[in-house]
Amino acid sequence: MSTSPLTRVLSVDHPGRAIAVLGFGIPFSEDRVTDTAGTQIVRLFRPGSVFAMVWWRSLSHRRQHRTLAILEAPGIRGDGDAVPQIQPRAISHVFMDQYGPAGKERSVDLMLDLIQDMRNQEIEPAHVAAKYWRCAAQRIMMGEQAPDFADGDYPSHEGRA
Repeated sequence: MSTSPLTRVLSVDHPGRAIAVLGFGIPFSEDRVTDTAGTQIVRLFRPGSVFAMVWWRSLSHRRQHRTLAILEAPGIRGDGDAVPQIQPRAISHVFMDQYGPAGKERSVDLMLDLIQDMRNQEIEPAHVAAKYWRCAAQRIMMGEQAPDFADGDYPSHEGRA
């Protein structure tokens, strides 16, 4: 039996605070907690699980701030980086910020489009290798197209079974 910790991820939608949502990922378990401040969704991820979080907050005059992070649940407590609403630390593979209106083909918009394109092709983004996400983010931030999958970026059906 593994003694590695589970990674706890909170998704929140509190008035006046940034909204945090799971962009993709396959949690080990999920619970909904409601209190006077609102509802939180608590998700637990097994070590090695890749998942994405998106934080959004409204700014003045049709502007917004969005942050997208693609993370990995660490295998050893203490590995990784401090990320809001995620405990213990998580290994950060991609971290992108975007200010201004949505849909202007900036980095976060393009990464969300890539995630949706994968889903449209029935590819589970959580099964895509962290190495691919790092390369895709670098290309998108340089104004280039995300790369096609290479060997090892996405397991075959046999490899996932």
